[in-house]
Amino acid sequence: MRRTLSCLAMLVLAGCAADRAPPAPEMASPYCPDPPAIVVNAQGVLLVPPILAGGAVDWQTAFATQAQFGIAQPARLAGRWPETAQGLARLVMLGNAFARDFRFQTLPSFGTFSMQQGVLALRASLGIPASLADGDLASVLLHTECALWRGDRVAAQAALARVASAADALDRIAPRDNQAPRIPSATQAAASQAARAMQLQDQRRRP
Repeated sequence: MRRTLSCLAMLVLAGCAADRAPPAPEMASPYCPDPPAIVVNAQGVLLVPPILAGGAVDWQTAFATQAQFGIAQPARLAGRWPETAQGLARLVMLGNAFARDFRFQTLPSFGTFSMQQGVLALRASLGIPASLADGDLASVLLHTECALWRGDRVAAQAALARVASAADALDRIAPRDNQAPRIPSATQAAASQAARAMQLQDQRRRP
């Protein structure tokens, strides 16, 4: 009888543990807890501060590479909630560059189109209005990331609620069951094709 009760108690505790957030990672991004503002130039291009670029000189290439092995493959992000929010923020910033930066005016059309559809799908899944500027959306996602590094779901929810109307917005990025984040298929496709599109553009420019 005691053994049965002990087993039941262990199962209950295991169930409770499965619903709890995993331990907060030890190393937060250097811009946390307060990411800097993202300035926009006259052409509407986001000017990403070096600290947000993770030290990369060519942040667009760095972000595209990260997306290929992160947002494009949600299973890799299971339980990695801060990285998910960061990856989504970086994809939004990259999408802005694809659409507005002169550097990408000869980008293959599949790259431009897939990125446009991917960002639109992300906005729709979170309940983000089309009127919200890319920089503001990226900033919110970065503040969400910083809260998740601390393991603070309340603060993460508050950050997202500033712009997201979807009731399950945070659960999509940081599922309570510690499963892979729910990233729209179009957003995954954009993340998987960005680096390839940039590579093809560079190849076409070579003499």
